[in-house]
Amino acid sequence: MEGKTLVLLVSLAVPAALSAQGRPCDPPTPLGPSHDLYCLELVPAPGVAGVSGRVELASPPGPFTVAVTAEGRTRVLPIVYLSGLPRTDGVYIAWAVSPQMDTLIKLGPVRNGSTTLRPIDLDKFLILISTERSASVSAPRGRMILRGQSPSTRPFPPDVLEFSVGGMRMPETMEHHQDDSTAWPMPPVPAGLTMLPAEMALRPDVTPFLPTTNEPLPNADSNEVLRLKDGDFIDLDAELVRRTIAGRTFTMYSYNGQYPGPLIEVTQGSEIMVRFTNHLPDSTSIHWHGIRLENAFDGVDAVSDAFTYTLRFPDAGIYWYHPHIREDIQQALGLYGNIVVRERGARVRANRESS
Repeated sequence: MEGKTLVLLVSLAVPAALSAQGRPCDPPTPLGPSHDLYCLELVPAPGVAGVSGRVELASPPGPFTVAVTAEGRTRVLPIVYLSGLPRTDGVYIAWAVSPQMDTLIKLGPVRNGSTTLRPIDLDKFLILISTERSASVSAPRGRMILRGQSPSTRPFPPDVLEFSVGGMRMPETMEHHQDDSTAWPMPPVPAGLTMLPAEMALRPDVTPFLPTTNEPLPNADSNEVLRLKDGDFIDLDAELVRRTIAGRTFTMYSYNGQYPGPLIEVTQGSEIMVRFTNHLPDSTSIHWHGIRLENAFDGVDAVSDAFTYTLRFPDAGIYWYHPHIREDIQQALGLYGNIVVRERGARVRANRESS
């Protein structure tokens, strides 16, 4: 009798302790349930304001502490807490989808306040809330309002969620790229390849960077060939030039006013000095791509004025040089050039085939 009484007292004490610790979406406490593992923050979709929500991952009722399927997948009971949902002529529906978009579970209608939905037994999943015309829809067709991802998906890249939302369907205004020369350009899509609409809509909220100046600038010249011997010095200047592309004139960057920069030809084993001067409004440097040389001369530090590089060429081949500071801007605007290192004693030029 005493043993049975003890078991009863323990079973009554456990729920009381859990209740005192709070729920996963309550403010975290030292001995409380894990906020990170059992409370999902819902993020508003782009263009949606004033709406917020959370999803508590509770355990479905059962005799065990953790609920699992016969296959061993964890089952969770999502309890949705929402606020700020505007009135709609339709209904808000919650969905659970796998990251690969091969499984879709309709969890049911939701509203402001708390709603307990059907259990989920996916290892990794996303929670999506859309506005639909009717509660009878079998798949999302309306606008996405909120989305969140299970803790098990966190090792994924952060943009996977955006791509997955795109797979569900985006508003028509986002499905077509407007032909605007000032908009962020997107790479062309090969024929027959369908991209997720949300991926095609992922554009930085910025305009492409182009330098401007009111000063007269020379037009960019074609690059020259600098054939150098062991011990030679050359001057290499980073400066602004004008280039006309498709009938439009732009301010761009150059080495020695050339686009691309001068082609440097040397013989294997030779050493040269490059007196570099920066005339750009930004700091820059030169990285001698693929050439084995001392770290101090490989474009590690920014150059705002001038620097002299000492270059040795131990290996024959074709290489190139470019900045290692904001190369996304500086290299794209014209700061790059090639290097040909001829093999010692070779009579055939490195850029030609021998018969």
